[in-house]
Amino acid sequence: SGSACQRRGMDADLDERYDRQIRLWGADAQKAISRSRALICGLNGASAEVCKNLVLAGISVTIQDSARVTAADLGAQFFLSAEDIGKNRAAAALSRVRELNAFVTVESIEESLGAVSDEVIAKHNVVVVAAGSPDEQARLNKACRQNRIAFFAASSFGEDGGFIVDLGEEHVFRRETGTGERAVLSDPISVRFPSLEEIEAVLWSTLTERRAGPVPPVFVMGQRTLM
Repeated sequence: SGSACQRRGMDADLDERYDRQIRLWGADAQKAISRSRALICGLNGASAEVCKNLVLAGISVTIQDSARVTAADLGAQFFLSAEDIGKNRAAAALSRVRELNAFVTVESIEESLGAVSDEVIAKHNVVVVAAGSPDEQARLNKACRQNRIAFFAASSFGEDGGFIVDLGEEHVFRRETGTGERAVLSDPISVRFPSLEEIEAVLWSTLTERRAGPVPPVFVMGQRTLM
């Protein structure tokens, strides 16, 4: 039938579009990726790069941002131009993000971060936060944990940046050793990630030194203030 032929043609287009990715992690993984949806809160220099990479990989996105485009935004990301100054940042970027991949859905939310409901959050598999106060981010993180949604908070300031990951109470993965036909997967490994609230409650005096040495508290406090 005509619909069957159309579906086969679309499948062929998808295979061609994601050929390199399918070769890397397989068709089943690519199908799972294509069914995913990410909520990106705050469209700045850091999250614009994340948005681009997710859309190119085949993940649909919802961009939330209530801010207006300023001249400073033009030097921080590639989805905006001078003609967008004064417009809502999420809405202004929408058409250019959509141009990256016709096989994904891209939507925008122009409301403030505080107005994004738990119901909206629950429609996504991944939440990437690059804006908002610590209280707003904590609320998003709590909603993500309740709905088993991956949570990432990122920021950059000057030549520095910070990144927080919360994949929930029980994140299961396997380690792969070897390559090609000699690749071997380990037994499932379960890891518990702390919540954002738990992370911020940790006393600096209790942190142990890592390979790169202790992280100065002023660095992280600056990050949290600017996120």
